[in-house]
Amino acid sequence: MDQSPSPDPAHLTDRPLVLASASAYRSRLLAEAGFEFVVAAPDFDERAVEARPDPDDLRWPERHALELASGKARSVAPSFPDHLVLGADQLAVVRNGTAAGILHKPGNHDRAVAQLLSMSGSTHELVNGVVLLDGPRCLYEVDVQRVTMRTFTHAEATAYVRAYEPFDCAGGYRLEDDAGFVISVDGEDESGVIGLPLPTVRRLLAASRAQGA
Repeated sequence: MDQSPSPDPAHLTDRPLVLASASAYRSRLLAEAGFEFVVAAPDFDERAVEARPDPDDLRWPERHALELASGKARSVAPSFPDHLVLGADQLAVVRNGTAAGILHKPGNHDRAVAQLLSMSGSTHELVNGVVLLDGPRCLYEVDVQRVTMRTFTHAEATAYVRAYEPFDCAGGYRLEDDAGFVISVDGEDESGVIGLPLPTVRRLLAASRAQGA
């Protein structure tokens, strides 16, 4: 995890910022980091954007995450022509040799339990696509978190899902619930597990300001 000091958000941009997200988790992360912003729920149906698995390219989930993040940001941008618009999307990705698959938001109890059990005793990835729209310019970056879980039982998975109902989360769990399933996280910053990698956001804002100088 990155332990270096974080720059003052006020020094990263002199433009108003809008977060194109309906996620309370992302909004809370950004606010706790000291950013000033407004929230606009995107008018964008993620389910209408079909993933295109490519067996010859293991990075296709990264492209898909960026596509979804861009769709969210672009749906909001026309209503905020003078703002920087930040969009993000997170995918839970499991890999088996040369194949990669996406674990979607489970939506209900049974799928949440099944998804958790599919990650028991193994490592998966949380892939974050982050897009910043600055007028006609589009800046973007991908953050990948490798999460290793201990082996756990069906009863443990069921108890967790009953207690926390993580139906709206990629992979069907939240790190902040502290369920004890996660052994280790290999990534730049823990905020990337929650769904909005703050070091990535800071870099994109700094790059936008530098390009506009």
